[in-house]
Amino acid sequence: MSSKPAILPHISLLTPNGVWLEGQILAIRDSYTYLPEKDTIWKNINRLWRFYRAKLIQQHSLELRYEDIKIPILTNNTGCFQLEIPVSPHKFRQEKLVYHLNGSRTPIAKLCEQDIYDYQFFKKGVISDIDDTVLISHATKPLQKARHLLFRSILKRKEVLQASQLYQELHAHGNRFFYVSNSEMNLFYPLRVFLHHKSFPNGPIYLKPFKKLNQTFRRPSVELRISYKLERIRFLLSAFPQKQFLLIGDGGQSDFMIYHEIATKHPNQIAGVYIRHLDPMAKKLAEETPENNELLERQIPVFHFEHYEELHQHLQNTKVLSFFDQQQSG
Repeated sequence: MSSKPAILPHISLLTPNGVWLEGQILAIRDSYTYLPEKDTIWKNINRLWRFYRAKLIQQHSLELRYEDIKIPILTNNTGCFQLEIPVSPHKFRQEKLVYHLNGSRTPIAKLCEQDIYDYQFFKKGVISDIDDTVLISHATKPLQKARHLLFRSILKRKEVLQASQLYQELHAHGNRFFYVSNSEMNLFYPLRVFLHHKSFPNGPIYLKPFKKLNQTFRRPSVELRISYKLERIRFLLSAFPQKQFLLIGDGGQSDFMIYHEIATKHPNQIAGVYIRHLDPMAKKLAEETPENNELLERQIPVFHFEHYEELHQHLQNTKVLSFFDQQQSG
């Protein structure tokens, strides 16, 4: 079975002011996205191998076609592209969007056609991490992380207790979700399946650039982890300049440092910073940091928690949830 070009992921983000498109071009087989409910360890390892052996279509010319619009695109060194197209968001139709490799008459398949996010109208946004914020990953422990990736199907992975329940409630009260993770783009499809399988609210998933197999379990420097998330969150704030956001993350992957940086530079757009910790000592230490004190001094809400029921109670006590109720009824 031969490989053929495909777009995975493909994200169409409709904002009040425009349409942003982005994606990654891979040469992959049709079976790339097949995830059976019943699986074996060896099938899971083989699938993971495929995720990391896919060939990137790098520095390659494409043409985007939408009705009578034609736009040349050049993928970057990780096979990715991002652009804003001159189309009114309320008139945009995903089915009219076609991509061609330069010189080819055959359209490139979009493996996730339904990944269109009409975010023209919402109350507040939630920017959430994934690993160890909603999915138990042991991201700070390479051996445990490797064991989970290799030997457990994504359909059998565990969510952080009560995370999906709270996220569903937040979504029902007017929030729209954006998932920004330090996981690599190779894992987009299994992470997308996990979020859907565990009934987390739908939302665009933004991951770090594609990794080669020999880079998989190397932990990147703090600077690299911070820079990627900072860049992505800044893009989202600029795409929705009139909106406020809740930032949810965990204490293991520099999320608090990143959210502190964002909140102090964009205080008017941050409605709250919420950090999950694995134990009481880590929580206590985080609450005593200069960064935490600075956010409180600037009157930017910040809350550290171990369990999502604590966060749920806090959001009720601070009237975040009731605020959304009032906004929706109004």
